[in-house]
Amino acid sequence: MEEYNGHLNIYTGGCSKCNSPEYEPGYKVRFCKACRKKLTRYPVKKEVIWAAIGVGVILLISLFRLPGYFVAGVDYMRAVRLTEERKYVSAQKAFEVTLKKFPEHPGSIMHLITAAYFNDDLEKMDSLFNLLDEDKLSSLDSDLEAQFDLLNEYSSHYRIRNRKVYAELDRIANDTAAYQNKLEGYVKMDSDDLAAKIMLANLYEIQENHMGADSLAGLAIHAAPLFRPAYYIRLAALKDLKRYGEGLKCAETLLTQNKESLRALLCQCFFQLKLNMLKEGLATSKLAAQLYPDDNSALFWLSVSYHLNHQQAESERIFAKLQARPDTDTSKLTELQNYITDKVPFRD
Repeated sequence: MEEYNGHLNIYTGGCSKCNSPEYEPGYKVRFCKACRKKLTRYPVKKEVIWAAIGVGVILLISLFRLPGYFVAGVDYMRAVRLTEERKYVSAQKAFEVTLKKFPEHPGSIMHLITAAYFNDDLEKMDSLFNLLDEDKLSSLDSDLEAQFDLLNEYSSHYRIRNRKVYAELDRIANDTAAYQNKLEGYVKMDSDDLAAKIMLANLYEIQENHMGADSLAGLAIHAAPLFRPAYYIRLAALKDLKRYGEGLKCAETLLTQNKESLRALLCQCFFQLKLNMLKEGLATSKLAAQLYPDDNSALFWLSVSYHLNHQQAESERIFAKLQARPDTDTSKLTELQNYITDKVPFRD
């Protein structure tokens, strides 16, 4: 067998490459089996091989990361759905999980600001506002941008606009008469400053001027329907005025804004029980205790609700649970015990 010189000899009687007489019949050009296999193999450069290996490594890494991105996307959409359902306590928890994985995501930040506002978590809301720089704001869609503008406006209602008046009120805060005179004068001068109006309404409620508190809070609600502090003052005033039907409607309005608001749920429960809507009151208190299992106020009203629904064993079980907690207010325990033992009637 001759040594191959790099040229094919198609006139040989054997293999055209190595001249071996053992060629494979049936082909136009004669090759032995070994030569035909070598010649039909496509030559692949080393650069191509290394590139293929690199792409394989990238794909492998992507396969490991893909589940994380997928889960984060699912969590984000679930949180968005919770905001659409006005369940802002659950939504806030869900968006906090998303932000831990993607702390720069503008949509999650804006949704979390919304949840914090409706959960009355103003400190959280303010800290998140600081995260939204111009680049992040410009990347928001039109709906979230409008939400940002709305909440930015409402957050301004939490502080008196006139800084000099605010400083003066702070200076005379211990002089109740001077404080009230200053505040009343400023509210007359600038009736659009809702923060001042609510501060005066709160002062009236403390002084048991419930009609005055209700009136000012009602005006604030009319001017800014999502300004939540005005609702809380009005609810307190309506409770003291024994206008339970109006109080229930006010609480229900708050719950249309946030179905999981603890203060709104407890107010709704109170007014339902006062209006002899006992089953409804029990359902509301159960929901509150489910959402806020560590909150003593939620357990307080759950115990009262069980008692009024003639489920005394459950009422006493909840009372014992509260009694065992080291942070329970003893005066509230006494009040609860008086209710569930009928020493003090709950209903008027």
